[in-house]
Amino acid sequence: MSVEYKDWKRHSEEILGRLRSSGLASKPGAVFLSGKSSLAPGKLCIMGFNPGGDPDRGLPIEQQFADFDLSEDFNCFSSYENECWYPTCENRVHQHFLDGERQCPRSPCRKGNRRDQVMIKKVVCVLAPMLGIRGDIKSVFSTNAIFATSKTVDTLKNCTDLWEKCWPIHQYLLAIVRPEAILCLGYQDGKSAFSFLKAKSNATASDGAARPGPGNRSYALIRYFRARLPIEKLEPLACTVIGIPHHARYSTFVSTNLGAMKDELAKILGGN
Repeated sequence: MSVEYKDWKRHSEEILGRLRSSGLASKPGAVFLSGKSSLAPGKLCIMGFNPGGDPDRGLPIEQQFADFDLSEDFNCFSSYENECWYPTCENRVHQHFLDGERQCPRSPCRKGNRRDQVMIKKVVCVLAPMLGIRGDIKSVFSTNAIFATSKTVDTLKNCTDLWEKCWPIHQYLLAIVRPEAILCLGYQDGKSAFSFLKAKSNATASDGAARPGPGNRSYALIRYFRARLPIEKLEPLACTVIGIPHHARYSTFVSTNLGAMKDELAKILGGN
């Protein structure tokens, strides 16, 4: 079920109001990594950490809402599939990606690659069906824990304060989507959606089986916890929060172990 226009208008006004009250609206960044049609009850939510990019070149968060209102391209899209992630590209969403092209035709984007996007699409295509998702990644509601843009995770300052400002918007969004599972891209302590949600739920995370990874260290294939998240004007949201190694920072590890990650997820969902 997709969001009706009148519902989108009501939701966007509420979210914008909260963004402005928190001082986030004018900061470069974005709330949505998926289109208006995904803001509806669904089984899964994908949550990254924060938008990558140059904050000195980025558009303010509130501009995304104007874009959504002006163009039908934003009814059904996914940043993981339809947005050029090349650092200097000034065009965030390209319709040609919907037609199956794998690279932005604009120079210098052609010289870059979309390895991050290819990897996360592969991960979602493998794991999402086990979480009840059938069909296109564009149907999955996707966002970031923190809406403000930074060049890297390490250059984002005051992460905890920013998360606390974003949390009331997440409570509102989660009350609409009410996912059975939240798939977090990255699970490290301190700077990940997984870590922030774990704190909000006062939960203890469990680790799945580990495999050797970068730096001669072992990494858990999956981390997870059963959450009861306080959300907007409703009973706490009962869901499973699943964290995987970040698809960009640990791309080779994720690609090599994707089959094993699928097996671990099957054990978790089976209650083993």
